[in-house]
Amino acid sequence: MPLLLLSALSAAAHAATPPNTLVVAQGLDDIVSLDPAEANELSSIQTVPSLYQRLVQPDRNNPEKIVPDPRRKLAGRSGGENPDH
Repeated sequence: MPLLLLSALSAAAHAATPPNTLVVAQGLDDIVSLDPAEANELSSIQTVPSLYQRLVQPDRNNPEKIVPDPRRKLAGRSGGENPDH
């Protein structure tokens, strides 16, 4: 009987995933910090980009060049437009 009760409780604890939703499960036991400046272990490095948006990113065609994220507007001298573009 206790095994049946335990299995019933564990089944009720899991929620159904909504349709069209990606669920990612990852062990977080080695994370020291979720501060992007202090993320230095593998789990933090993999998790931080999912939590924070970048203002700039490497250019896809020339990774040595840093460019503004095209999905975001940066406030600048010309009222939100990047003067270099």
